[in-house]
Amino acid sequence: MADKTDRELSVDSAISVVLEAEREALAKIEACEAEAEQIMRDARQAIRQLVRRSEERMSRLHSGCAARNRELIAELETAALAAEGQRGGDDSAEDRLTAAVEAAARRLTTPEPDGVD
Repeated sequence: MADKTDRELSVDSAISVVLEAEREALAKIEACEAEAEQIMRDARQAIRQLVRRSEERMSRLHSGCAARNRELIAELETAALAAEGQRGGDDSAEDRLTAAVEAAARRLTTPEPDGVD
């Protein structure tokens, strides 16, 4: 009879050990899931900040390019008007366009002085 009681106690003890191990494993899994969620939240926030900064930079770049394009167009128009004035102003639209393209070509192919001697 004592043998049966010892066996029952040892079975109960083993079951308790298994159940405790299972509880600990579940607690660790829950902790890992919580940590993973926090990592994901942090990553999403970092990505949102990167996207916002990238959009701001692209916006500034587009604005700068648009301003520079307006400057170049004004310079080309000025050059075309000067070329038209030198030719007497009786040129056709095609001649004015040709003069503007030639002025643009000169502007784009002539190296700018860089101040280095």
